[in-house]
Amino acid sequence: MTSLAQKIYHIFLCMGFSANLENTASYFPDHCGVMDGGRRITFRQFNTESSQIAAALVAAGVQPGDHAALCAPNSYEWLAFYFGVLKAGAVAVTFSHMLTAAELPQILSDCQPKVLFTVDEKLDAFGSLKSRRPCPGRVISDGGDISFPNFIAKGRSGFNTIDRDRNDTAAILYTGGTTGTPKGAMLSHQNIQTSSMVIACKIQALYSTFFLDFASTIIILSYTTQKTIQNSP
Repeated sequence: MTSLAQKIYHIFLCMGFSANLENTASYFPDHCGVMDGGRRITFRQFNTESSQIAAALVAAGVQPGDHAALCAPNSYEWLAFYFGVLKAGAVAVTFSHMLTAAELPQILSDCQPKVLFTVDEKLDAFGSLKSRRPCPGRVISDGGDISFPNFIAKGRSGFNTIDRDRNDTAAILYTGGTTGTPKGAMLSHQNIQTSSMVIACKIQALYSTFFLDFASTIIILSYTTQKTIQNSP
């Protein structure tokens, strides 16, 4: 195996998925990583704030392998929190923000998240579960236990990402439940990395993008996390 091939193999298959963002911020710090409405967020800012979130999660008692849930619409904050969870060595659990209070107990019982990132529009649904088990852990929302900006402020940007084995679970995606109760589909870091490598190759073939330009491979999140992302090469 050539040195370049070894490097590619190491980056894509031997490292945690959050390493993609860190490598991107290193190689292309000022490239636009996320466009959210009128906002343009560079990879430097994206990586820095994800590290702050990871540090805040660890300070809040989240340990490697713990579950951290995301139940919110598409946004830059959703992405930053997602990568913050991975940097903290935890498992990102994503489920639809369209779920009702009647549908949430089974999912919460199954995943038992230590923290929950959501929006104020969902607080009534989650609030109704506080008096019974399982209930979500610390709720991160403007009207929840702590707002997103205040939560980030508790972290530090120099956080060292917690290494995880490539076969460790990185994310759990809950199905829509159209044929029964929603079920959690577990994805390892290698699962997501392999998908990103395939899509990166496709992007290169279509747009002549340099293979290691993670500024393009970030688009794979629209596949692996059911999010819609626009990026700038």
